[in-house]
Amino acid sequence: MATMKGGVGKTTSAHAVASVFAEHERVLLVDIDPQATLTKAIGVSHPHTLYDVLMGTARPQSAVALLSESLAIMPSQIEMAEAEIAISGRIGRERLLSRILAPLASEFDVAIIDTPPSLGLLTVNALVASRGVVVPTQPQAADLYGLREFLLTTIVQVQEFLNPILEVIGVLVTQYMKRVNHHREALVIMEQAELPLLDAVIPRTVKVAEALGVGESIVTYQPSHPASAAYVAVAEEINQWRRNLR
Repeated sequence: MATMKGGVGKTTSAHAVASVFAEHERVLLVDIDPQATLTKAIGVSHPHTLYDVLMGTARPQSAVALLSESLAIMPSQIEMAEAEIAISGRIGRERLLSRILAPLASEFDVAIIDTPPSLGLLTVNALVASRGVVVPTQPQAADLYGLREFLLTTIVQVQEFLNPILEVIGVLVTQYMKRVNHHREALVIMEQAELPLLDAVIPRTVKVAEALGVGESIVTYQPSHPASAAYVAVAEEINQWRRNLR
């Protein structure tokens, strides 16, 4: 999950989709955001984090915290902001996360990376380490320029210079309220702009925040909620994209 804007449900979406995948697959959540929102929300306390691995003081395997039999997380911490500065002078700095995740490939079926809400070296590392990217966005026409810039400039440059196999899985509209006029209008504008929208749309609900507040995803907190059904649909769209790769 990657975007240049905060507050669009990126972390919530990463957690929810991971929860859906974890019903049938071994899933690794990777929190590369210095704000560590996902790590804090889940309530992970682990001796080592991704920061330690980037700094060379821990092995990748030692920074993996098990959440369940099929779901794990490589947690983050506030010092990740310092890590971004520390690794900026390293050779191959854009591929550090790829090398960190490589030894874990046999232990997990899929990795979902929660990125910072900005375009920096950590986000670039996530894009370089990924095969596909989902871009969450709120249904606001004002955000359209930044969204197009991210899709048409940032991702294209990563594809051209660093990761030619990276694909945009789709743009995920979150926090949608059908009864709000500008939400409906923004969705039409996005469709007319021919953005690669996912079919599933995530509705706005306080239940998502409630779930995060108790360390769960909406999918496990209230499986019958419409937002849970929407995330199941998102996971299926991602799975369809994965099947097309094979």
